[in-house]
Amino acid sequence: MTAQTPAAIYVDARALQDPDYRFRGVGQHAASLLDALRRRRWSGKRPRLIAVTDVGRDPLHEQHRRIFDEVTSKVSPSPSAGKAWFLSLSPMTHDPVWGAAFLQDPFIYRVALFYDLIPLQFSERYLRDPNLRADYLVALAWLRQYDAFAAISHFSADGLIRQVNIKPRKVFVSGVAVRASLQPRAGEAPLPWSDRRWIVVSGGGDPRKNPECAVIAHAKSQILNEARLKLAVFGNYPPEMRANFRKIYLENGGEQENLIFQSHLTDADLHQLYREGLVTVVPSRAEGFSIPIVEGN
Repeated sequence: MTAQTPAAIYVDARALQDPDYRFRGVGQHAASLLDALRRRRWSGKRPRLIAVTDVGRDPLHEQHRRIFDEVTSKVSPSPSAGKAWFLSLSPMTHDPVWGAAFLQDPFIYRVALFYDLIPLQFSERYLRDPNLRADYLVALAWLRQYDAFAAISHFSADGLIRQVNIKPRKVFVSGVAVRASLQPRAGEAPLPWSDRRWIVVSGGGDPRKNPECAVIAHAKSQILNEARLKLAVFGNYPPEMRANFRKIYLENGGEQENLIFQSHLTDADLHQLYREGLVTVVPSRAEGFSIPIVEGN
């Protein structure tokens, strides 16, 4: 099937129904891309965007619902839709067999957003459970059904080609969009360096996020401590994890008031956090693409 302009684009919207993903990196990237498709100048009439949803999951949030022209729970293409594409927002996360009617239809052009192969890279952590391992291998096998892959980085694209043996002609790099709410506001000038309050660290509950690296480095820096330049770690850490980070920080020479945590941030809060930061640090051991690096710019 060729990538001719379709009459309809069916979107596997389960990532936008899943509370673990819809307002995090995957959901934000997917929503930005879908919005760009909606605003794109097509050679003819704009394709209808059709959300294919799972009735067993939460309904789409209104901010996602309005991206689409139609929402359906019918997991198969409509014969009356005409030439169609199928877009999977989370091919390695949500069961691919659910969308088999689209993936096995030779008349549909099938596109996957692709993020990373981190579970494969750290299989002892993520795939120790036999059921999880089987699910992941099934998802890998179903990647063969796609005609094109929009990888979020050259690193992720290279992984698809080298590790999954996807043909290079099928893979392109989309990059990651920064949502409008984090863009500089009209007339807003960057803060002078002398007014920047902290070093921003992107964290998160997964151990691979590795915030300890930044916590220890900051604690041991005499220059940063004398300058009273704080370390602001964002990510939703429970009290016991925060207490452990504070313990590590103090043991390595840091002063308690120089380590702060930010969580449950609105976009306005996150915008201000980045704006007041001297630099954004992402100490993660592995990412397909680290969105905070772009957001912090």
